[in-house]
Amino acid sequence: MPKHAGLATVTLALSSALSIVSCGEHVVVVDLVNLSAETSSVAAYYRIDTDAYQASALLSGQFQVSSPVFGIRPPSSRDGTLAVQVFAYKNNLPCALNKGSTEANLSTAGKINATAVLDVIPFAPCKANDAPVSYPAEASVWAGTPSNVWIVGKDAAVLHWDGTLFHNIVVPDSMAGTPRATWKAVRGDSQGNIWLVGDGDSAVRIDAAGNPTRLALDFGSLNRLPVTWTGVYAESGTAYLSGTTDSDAQGYIGVYSAATGKVTVNQVDKAPINLSGSSYGLYAVDCASLTDCWYVGERSLVIHYTGGTNYGLVGIKNDATCSSNPSDISLRGVYANPTLSSVKMVGTGNAGGGTGRFIAHNGTCFFANDKDQSSNFTPGSLLAISGRRPDDLIVSGKDAIYRWRASGAALLTGYEKGTWQSAAALPGGFFATQASQILYSDLAP
Repeated sequence: MPKHAGLATVTLALSSALSIVSCGEHVVVVDLVNLSAETSSVAAYYRIDTDAYQASALLSGQFQVSSPVFGIRPPSSRDGTLAVQVFAYKNNLPCALNKGSTEANLSTAGKINATAVLDVIPFAPCKANDAPVSYPAEASVWAGTPSNVWIVGKDAAVLHWDGTLFHNIVVPDSMAGTPRATWKAVRGDSQGNIWLVGDGDSAVRIDAAGNPTRLALDFGSLNRLPVTWTGVYAESGTAYLSGTTDSDAQGYIGVYSAATGKVTVNQVDKAPINLSGSSYGLYAVDCASLTDCWYVGERSLVIHYTGGTNYGLVGIKNDATCSSNPSDISLRGVYANPTLSSVKMVGTGNAGGGTGRFIAHNGTCFFANDKDQSSNFTPGSLLAISGRRPDDLIVSGKDAIYRWRASGAALLTGYEKGTWQSAAALPGGFFATQASQILYSDLAP
């Protein structure tokens, strides 16, 4: 039979699959062996020969966990080998309880039986990198819920976990830039938009319908140098961006307004910000509200925005006595909160070449601490911070992941070494990324 370029398969519960078989069609019925009783969804990624993978998912109510089967109906015009990879998940998280694979020869019509014997996988912590999709290199992560996780990185790569399946999202070249951007940060808002920022002036919004738009930049009277946008916060049609220039490491703040449809680009030491002598590169932004935002960057630079054109410098002291200025800290992450004592920052001493620093407010000043709660120095840079709640934060960095609570930052054990460059906390656990690896781990209350 002739082969066509497309593969329009549909994954079906068995009863549906068998009820629609007609003359000349074939349905592959896959029997799952060793499926965990905890399974809440089954994902199937499938292709014929060397076609691109397609995917579908079934919820537990669509099959019997005690004797699970599902059907795949390839086009009647296709022959070849159907390859299927199966993953069993629970609680909307991308940690497979089971995984397995099978194949079926499509040379005959009618019902074709196949069996996938599933391996048992420890649930958490897990590396969520098993599905046959493209995982972003130099990955950063944001998670709104367990079923809304976005991973972005090099070559404008975007990967979305929707609670049952991973989807590669293609950002067109016209929006990704030339060369294609490396996304440095990703953030969602309550309107369902996803905001991506990166190098080469790149800033893109993906709306709730999945439509991407490259955001225009308005530099006004500034000399236009390529900006690497390093962080983003967005809500109610407004977005705040932190950035730096590669050529001279100047600090930039971008403000996107839905009214103008543009990002107004401001240099830190020029109007309207006017923080003279403080234009150092910015690496992160977080907000408690649209009129309460914190920007952090090189040389211990902390900027507090309180609405309008009100930007103020905030100092960091070297210890809890609040009596001395800090060493040169490269600040890489910030957690915002309306209560000053709940604002937290992380970075690295000696202009990024020293050990990590935890920065907190003690009621009098922000101060830097270079040790965890066990009085041990960090093994290297601290690069990201994410909040489960103000008194329970996740911090990631070189060779370490910490849980920072009221008693201090405790090193979490059992995670492999490497540079954990981003983190996203959820009420029940957290995600962290390293190169193109995506980790999820549960955390006890």
